[in-house]
Parts: sequence; C-alpha cells; structure tokens
Amino acid sequence: MSKKILITGASGFIASNFINSCNRKKYHIVGIDLVKPKYKFLRNFEFIKFDIAKKNNFKLLKKKKFDYVIHLAAFSKPSKAEKFSQKAINSNILGTKNIFDYVKEFSKNSKIFFFSGGALYNSTPKYLPMDENHPIDPYQNIYCFTKRSGENLCEDYIKHYNLKIIYFRLFNTFGPHQDEEFLIPSWIKKCKRKTNKLEILNGSIIRDFNYVENLINLLFMLMKNNKLNGGPFNVGSGKPVKLIDIANFIANYFGMQVKDLKNKNTFGSKKQFSSIQKIKNFSGWKPEISLRDGLIKTIKFYTK
Repeated sequence: MSKKILITGASGFIASNFINSCNRKKYHIVGIDLVKPKYKFLRNFEFIKFDIAKKNNFKLLKKKKFDYVIHLAAFSKPSKAEKFSQKAINSNILGTKNIFDYVKEFSKNSKIFFFSGGALYNSTPKYLPMDENHPIDPYQNIYCFTKRSGENLCEDYIKHYNLKIIYFRLFNTFGPHQDEEFLIPSWIKKCKRKTNKLEILNGSIIRDFNYVENLINLLFMLMKNNKLNGGPFNVGSGKPVKLIDIANFIANYFGMQVKDLKNKNTFGSKKQFSSIQKIKNFSGWKPEISLRDGLIKTIKFYTK
C-alpha cells in the first residue's frame, strides 16, 4: 500500500522539487497551497487550494490520515517580512499551529518535517562553522521571530502531545523552481538579458549554499527512519563560499564579467556557514551534489 503524504506550500520551490522526485516513488500526495502549482500533476497527486492560517479550511482535508507531513508553507523572504509582518506571522506561526493541531486531532501517527532557517543564528558569528549550539537571535527581525516561534511549537507539540516532529535549519537552499527574487536565480535572470556585466552588491559576503536535491534526498532518507525526532538540525553544504565566486561562475557560463559594487549596506550576516556534523551523525546523510554541479543544473533549468 502506498504511503500518504500531506505537503503544504505545494506550489513552492522545495515542494515542487520534492513532488517531482516522487514521480519515481509510490506515494499518494495531497498538496495544499494558496496558489495552484504550475507543474504537471501526477496521477497520485491531489491538490486542494486553501490558506493554512484559517483553521476552518482544514475541514477540506476530510479528516484524512497521513504517514508524513512535509510542512513547507511559509513566508520565506526574510528581507520582506518587516513590510509584510502580518502575512509572515499568519503563515509561519498560526499556519504551523493549525497544521500541528490537525495532526494531533486526526493523524497522530504522522511524521512531521518542519523547516526553520539558518538566519536565526547571530548575524555576527561567535565561531564558524555554526553548529546547533551556536547562539541564536530570534529578535533580529520579524522573519527570525516567526521561525523561532515555529521551532518552539515543534518542541511544545513533541513534549505535550507526543507528536513525531523533526525540524531543520536550512542554509541557502537553491535550485530549479526557486523564485527569481532570490540570489542565484536573480543573477541567472540578469545574465540572460546579456547586459555588459553582472552587477552584484557585495562579493565579499560568505555563505553556505546547498543544492535542493541534497535536501530532498535527506527527506527520503529520514522518511525511512521513524526514530529520529526533534531538532534543530542544520542542513547546508557545510562549505563556505564567497558570493563573488558564485557570481563569476554564473557570469562566465554566459560569457560575461562581474562588476562588484562592494556595498556594505546589505541584508543579513556578512559571514555565515553551517556545521552539518549533527545531521550526518544521526542519519548518515551528506550532500552528494556539489555547488558547481548544482549551479550548472540550475542555470540549465532557467535557460531551457
């Protein structure tokens, strides 16, 4: 009998890649989102349009039971959360609570996957790479506040209701289907216009980029491991890279050069990368697709 999966944020970046990967696997998937996915529906895929922030909408699920809940619905743009704070709170906090309440009431044996962010860590690192014991600062902006609130809900529902939840702190996941406002697809989009040079704000910033397929592989691995619970678990590449190096790679692919504006007033930390030793130790997972190969796959997706 095929396993049943509820996936929230079904039209989004990570969900799109996850559902595409399910083409080769026997799952029955129910996807929910405010926006209908653009990709082709699978035979075993059912889409339901609704807002997870409105509890009354959950009656549309008709008390279905699921083996897994992949909770990806979120306000995912840190730099815009201040402007759209109510949307961020509704989606990242209220929506998360509603999902957990549904599982608690109708699908108690579900394994839930929740996704927080590496942005929670202090913008000025105490040490690098950042492991899960590194200090966090949930009050640096609304986005971080909502993500930490989601983590607190995870711990609360594990402790008081015995739900099976595992939660991650993602570091700069990238790949096909990502919104073109995000860094890597935005640079690819600029290069496609064939302007003289690819302008970037500050190439000296150091980040940790992880190709989305690496994350999907981890999810499939953990779906077979019902013992792993709780968190947080950092999920990134564990390797630092300067933005100028990524910009040069993308620009070179298009036969262009990079102009670094060296703007110091950019959003977020100037240097941040993860330790992924904890998730390696608990699961045996490690990223298989390199940054270079991931960038090539991503460029080909946006230029096909």
